Amino acid sequence: MTIKIDVTTDLLTHLEFLVTARMGAFFRWQQRWYGKRFIRNRSLHKARQIGADYYFTLEALQDACLTGRNKIFIEPAPSDPDEEFVSFGWAYMLHHAGIKTESTDHKVTKYHITLSNGANIYFLPDNHQGWAGMVGDVYLSEWAYHSDPSHSFQILQGVTCHKKWRRTLYSSRSSQDNAETVETRFLSAGQLFSEPAFYDVVTHGFELYQFDKHQGLTMDKLIQIRSTLPDQEYRELYLCQQPIYSGGE
Repeated sequence: MTIKIDVTTDLLTHLEFLVTARMGAFFRWQQRWYGKRFIRNRSLHKARQIGADYYFTLEALQDACLTGRNKIFIEPAPSDPDEEFVSFGWAYMLHHAGIKTESTDHKVTKYHITLSNGANIYFLPDNHQGWAGMVGDVYLSEWAYHSDPSHSFQILQGVTCHKKWRRTLYSSRSSQDNAETVETRFLSAGQLFSEPAFYDVVTHGFELYQFDKHQGLTMDKLIQIRSTLPDQEYRELYLCQQPIYSGGE
């Protein structure tokens, strides 16, 4: 599915308002990410449901409109090959652009936005096959749950081999994910492919509570989330403890 968007003064003003005029409404970690948006490598270990896709699609759309740079979001593919690939990032970006659409094609394999300034924005499943010739700034969304994270990192390295392209990785982690070997091969705190990287950890704890309590997040709700999960799962998915794997791959 492809949608064309004209980069107009009205759209640029709208995006500037969303990003700058409302910066105070961003979460603190989103403000940190915005301040590091021009760094080549960003690696983020995050808790679940802290607004990563929502923020990065806004960041990417504004930058693509201003600069004409390509953007590529790589997202987890469905585990069932007969299941429809649904991109939440695509929905967020159309929301930021003020576009309403509904797909009637239940076998969509990629989502594509073309901007009138020449930029292309893609939302692709991690099992996509057509990487040849693709270049751009890449966002690796929830990479730890890709079918083969090592392959995703190899694709990332190839698509962004030119130093001009930027790379952003963000994911929750769990002992049930697929990422055990990736950190030893490609990734460590402060490094990606042996290059320096901005590294951030965002937990579902005090920082979130302090910033969002006026929007309805209370300590009771945090306790409710905590009470529904086993200790290890809660510590990994919400407090960002490094996963405890039962054995090597």
